[in-house]
Amino acid sequence: VLDTGNYRQLPQVREDLGRAIDALQDSPAFSGRTNEISRALLDVLQKQYSYVEEVERTGRPRTDFIGISPQSSRYTRLKLRIDDWLDNEARGYRNVR
Repeated sequence: VLDTGNYRQLPQVREDLGRAIDALQDSPAFSGRTNEISRALLDVLQKQYSYVEEVERTGRPRTDFIGISPQSSRYTRLKLRIDDWLDNEARGYRNVR
C-alpha cells in the first residue's frame, strides 16, 4: 500500500499489523535464537504500525530513509535471519514451512 500510494487502504493495513502484533505477543516463548527473531519481528511490526498511523495522520510518507518505509532495510535484514533459521534450525520445530 505504501509503495502504490493507495492510502485509503491504510486502515486495513493497520488492522492487519495489529493482528500480527497481537499474535506475536500471545505466542509461546521459545529458546535462544527463535526468541531473538520473534522479538525483532515484533519490534519491526510495532514500528511499522506507528509509521502507518503517521502516514494516515499526515496523508503522506516521510522521505528521510531509503525504501518504502523506515523499516524496509531492517525487515530485509531480519528476513535473511529468518530464512537462515528456517534452513538451519527449524527442523526441530513442528509446522514450520
